[in-house]
Amino acid sequence: MANEAYLRHETGKTVYVVEVNAAGQAWNGAAFATETTTRSTFAITATEIGTTGNYQATIPGTAGMRRRFWYEQFGGSPSATDDTLIQAEGPEWWDGTTTGGANLLGINGDGTGVAAFGRAVNAIVKGTVGSASTTTSIVTSSLSPSAIESDQFKGRIVTFDKDTTTTALRGQATDITASSAGGVLTVTALTHAPVSGDTFTIQ
Repeated sequence: MANEAYLRHETGKTVYVVEVNAAGQAWNGAAFATETTTRSTFAITATEIGTTGNYQATIPGTAGMRRRFWYEQFGGSPSATDDTLIQAEGPEWWDGTTTGGANLLGINGDGTGVAAFGRAVNAIVKGTVGSASTTTSIVTSSLSPSAIESDQFKGRIVTFDKDTTTTALRGQATDITASSAGGVLTVTALTHAPVSGDTFTIQ
């Protein structure tokens, strides 16, 4: 891939980019490193498309959070003291191919909180209602993870999906007072009995 970074500016200018990662290091042509005042080491050349004032530059390195600083060069080589900052961008996610996509692994460049979020998401049970359910007994046709023990889901909350089949149950929640190894959930009474195909989560 090439020319993923894009800038609109006056035509006929000498423009370059300094690409910075989540750790505050700048790309030096081979890797991210501590930035120094030797700007030429960290300048990524931007190329104007004809005389359109549209400048492009290639984003280096593997996936991660990035900040991008566009400069106009005034002397014979990039200078930390003489050149003018045109535009600062980011932070944004670079996935190795495109920019701007959301990726939780890169929030604030820190995966610690995201790892905890991932564990929480993995604890959410997804389910589908089977036949013969009542307002207090939800017979399931599928659960992920599966029910394998009595009261496995006792004390947790069932919430029906916003697009579940039974309109009156959309967003409705109730607590599980007991559950069977076969996947039948005993709950505090719902306003309507769910039908086969209704979907829900257990949290």
